[in-house]
Amino acid sequence: MRVLFLNLPEKFNPRIKHPRHIHPPLDIGYCASLLESYNHETEFLDFAIKKLSLEQLTKFIKKKKIEIVVFKLHPCVLSLGLNFLSNLKKNLNVFLIAIGSTSTLMTSKLLFENSPVDICVVGEPEITLLEVVNRIEMRKSFKNISGTAIFKNKAIFNKNRSFLNFDDLPMPKHSIFLNKPYSFFYPTKLFGRINPGFILSSRGCPFTCIFCSPIERVSFGSVYRTRNPVSVVDEMEFLVRRGVNFIYFEDDNFTFNKKHVEEICEEIVKRKVDIKWGVQSRVDTLDYNLLKLMRRAGCSLICFGIESGSPKILKLIGKRINVSKIKNTVLNANALGIRTVGYFIIGNPSETKGEIIESIKLAKELPLDMVQVHFFTLYPGSRAFKNSTGNDVENLNTQDFPTNFSRLSREDLKKYQKYFYFSFYFAPRKMIRHILRFFNLFNLKNELKLLREILKYFIEL
Repeated sequence: MRVLFLNLPEKFNPRIKHPRHIHPPLDIGYCASLLESYNHETEFLDFAIKKLSLEQLTKFIKKKKIEIVVFKLHPCVLSLGLNFLSNLKKNLNVFLIAIGSTSTLMTSKLLFENSPVDICVVGEPEITLLEVVNRIEMRKSFKNISGTAIFKNKAIFNKNRSFLNFDDLPMPKHSIFLNKPYSFFYPTKLFGRINPGFILSSRGCPFTCIFCSPIERVSFGSVYRTRNPVSVVDEMEFLVRRGVNFIYFEDDNFTFNKKHVEEICEEIVKRKVDIKWGVQSRVDTLDYNLLKLMRRAGCSLICFGIESGSPKILKLIGKRINVSKIKNTVLNANALGIRTVGYFIIGNPSETKGEIIESIKLAKELPLDMVQVHFFTLYPGSRAFKNSTGNDVENLNTQDFPTNFSRLSREDLKKYQKYFYFSFYFAPRKMIRHILRFFNLFNLKNELKLLREILKYFIEL
């Protein structure tokens, strides 16, 4: 079968202005690789890096003789995406299959009378999608395929599929991602043009922060599963041979399993793999010795989910960390020469102006190289969403944040987000740090992209 993978990300909605990276969807890479191992042909179009008109996409599908379109869309583009797909299907005789977190958590929004969607894949997509495509090829019904949902007068869910063994999957089809204009703005310690590669070494996160949802993560479930460290480093070497000079691990929490991290680092050191890399982490899953080993193996960047500088808010959102631990871990990473990024959230439930100021004060005190400040948002799949009542998910299509549980107005939250960025990046000490440690003449192209996005964001805010 000829299969087209279509990524319709948050960027598909022109209302979304907050500057952010554009990373490749690794789940699509895994799906494409698995399908090809069973002799299916795959193509990939990512609307995050190149948006096609309906006419252009229709011509592409006809030219490539595509029979199946597998799409992944962010909830912020739900109505826009469905309208686009409905118009596409009017002109083409193709199967439309939904995958991803929106397909899993908002299935009834995709399956309805006269929906363009033929079937939703629920949960981890790879094995389920393979079975669906094989059924289509054999002209068999979708009946009783675990991990799927179809519409017959209503959305009908088949039984859930068990989590897969991560090591059973082939390497993602990296060729569809390499040398494409995916953006990566974090400080990497590279003196030269960044050519990033992306790897997933684990899936799942057992922590229970109330704001966290698979919609904003790269994997499903709370069960933490890891890959064989040898295969992880094999993949790193594969990317290095293809010109990648920085690897970013997309794991929800790379450092949750200390032994797994140690084995990956030891394998990198043993093979003398010369590559810088970065990860996402929690401050309570790292100690000085582990940081030191990671640094020795090439780790030059860690992105920390700090969220707030207020002890009250940290407890309320279920973060299970304290300000002292935040300071200690970030200082240790900085002492070892590892660049650090801090993720913060404002507009948390019951949050006051004073508590936002606590976050800003903490960010300025820490030797962070960069911060990202987002609004507390009720995404389906999060604890906060499950515990809320009367909230309209459809608002995700038109607003930066559909609900506001803080003690500030939405207008004030936007002002404080802008103030957070300004006070951090334009503090004299921070400006000197950014100039010396973040910007360099050899990497101006990447930095100018970020500067352009930031200026556009502030002008339009």
